[in-house]
Amino acid sequence: MLFTEDKRWIQRYILEHPDEFKGRTLTFESRLDAGETVRRVDVVVSFGEDMIYYEFKSVKNLPPSNFATQFLKDLEIADNLDQIKWYFDGSKISRLDKEVFLRELEKVEIDQELINKWLPEEDIPGKENFLIFVRNNFEKVFKIK
Repeated sequence: MLFTEDKRWIQRYILEHPDEFKGRTLTFESRLDAGETVRRVDVVVSFGEDMIYYEFKSVKNLPPSNFATQFLKDLEIADNLDQIKWYFDGSKISRLDKEVFLRELEKVEIDQELINKWLPEEDIPGKENFLIFVRNNFEKVFKIK
């Protein structure tokens, strides 16, 4: 039942926001290579060579299960943060506490190549600065809809 409810929320969101998806190709439940693993993305929106990876979460508990693994895989496949969109169902949650999400990232090992990919050259490439980068850019990726 919950699975169906989640899919209806995705469908409703897309239908209620046609300008966000107009003229683009949508692929549902895409399997993408993320380094040595595979990342399943709820919706991939492509326009020409460009792609945006959408993760729709209709959950009451945050962060969602497997958040750190999924988000790090998203960072592997994306070239910039504008390509990653995590939308949370506003009928189930009212706020996103970024510190809770960051604590989940603190618990996992983060590949140094991934850290280097996202940190500006002037930053010291380490997990602590990577977490600061995520904190500073949290609202670009994670939104309640």
